[in-house]
Amino acid sequence: MANKENKHAAAEQYVGYLYQSRFALYYLLDLDDDSCELFIERNDDFELLQDGTVSLASLKHRSDGTHLTDLSVDFWKSINIWIDAYNKQNKLSSNLKFLLFTTASASSDTFLNKLIGDHLSNINIVDDADSALSRTESKLILEIKKKYDRFSEEEKMDFFARVQIVDSTIRIENIAEKIQNRYLKTAFRQNRKHIYHHFLGWWESQVLDLLTGKKTTSIKGFEVTDKLASIASQYHVDDLPINFQDATPSDIVSAGLEKMMFVKQLQAIQVAPTSIQYAILDYFRACEQRSLWAREKLLIDDDLVKYENKLEEEWRRYKDALTYKLSDSASEDKLRDIGHALYNWAQFESQSLRIRTKVTEEYVRRGHFHILANEEPTPRIYWHPLFLDRIATILGGPIDGTVE
Repeated sequence: MANKENKHAAAEQYVGYLYQSRFALYYLLDLDDDSCELFIERNDDFELLQDGTVSLASLKHRSDGTHLTDLSVDFWKSINIWIDAYNKQNKLSSNLKFLLFTTASASSDTFLNKLIGDHLSNINIVDDADSALSRTESKLILEIKKKYDRFSEEEKMDFFARVQIVDSTIRIENIAEKIQNRYLKTAFRQNRKHIYHHFLGWWESQVLDLLTGKKTTSIKGFEVTDKLASIASQYHVDDLPINFQDATPSDIVSAGLEKMMFVKQLQAIQVAPTSIQYAILDYFRACEQRSLWAREKLLIDDDLVKYENKLEEEWRRYKDALTYKLSDSASEDKLRDIGHALYNWAQFESQSLRIRTKVTEEYVRRGHFHILANEEPTPRIYWHPLFLDRIATILGGPIDGTVE
């Protein structure tokens, strides 16, 4: 029984952490204010700076059917946080606002209903709060009552004028659909889920940076809307998302890649070791990227086939120009120089060869050249002019994509 309760508590805590991040994102988008700024876990679950006002927001994700009552611990725990902030900010002269967002609904007979919506003119709120506190036997709430009772009547009125409850808020399982339907309507319907998850990955990295102290400044409203627009634009018919700019293979994967044919090809023309490491990165990132495009069904018809054919055709044109009138007695140095010239063209002079018009990320093109150079049983492109003739000598073994 204890294990079951522990698992339930752990699950609730995990959902709470996810909800904190994702609701903050949803709320920030819903504000539609580029000038606002947001912090996570600074003085409350999240903190919003907008038009000179600092809003401290507490979030509560509760089971369906949960109700707020006069003495709900969720409410009074939030009050406790806000009292401390109110005291630190000189009370009446502070620029604070306090928000409680909860998936629970306020019971019809609770005074908390008076804190939903505009309640600035409700003069009975202090009497209602005092009455509720007089009935409590909770040690936790009694400690909060001691702090609250130190306020003057004017301060109590002012404090509660700053408090707002938003009950029956969106549940965590509905946030993704709501964001997709509200903010991604201009995107193709089949791409909205992929855009959202791409965007969510960026957002959660921003939140993690805030929580770990890597990011010391706020998340700005314009950063969020700009990033969403940028990601969504990558899913247009003339573009594709780029996800692996910073990806690096593990040591085990990298060791395996070093044995592959495209690496042996570079070694055959004596490319610098550092350049080979960059080639391995480009190959790895391009493979990861095309796999993601395929999984998310972002490629149309035979996009990849056409792109590879285009790369091969342009490579062949340049190779033929370089090897025209090449003497059978050409020295090995001459052959390697031609290989270098051909490889450098592919690396640095073929930027116009794109799978889609707006896909300009270099690893896509460079990596696909290496993919073609690694194709089985015979590579479609090669750098050393006599590679196919000398394949056994250059590779030191059979062609199977890897070489021992």
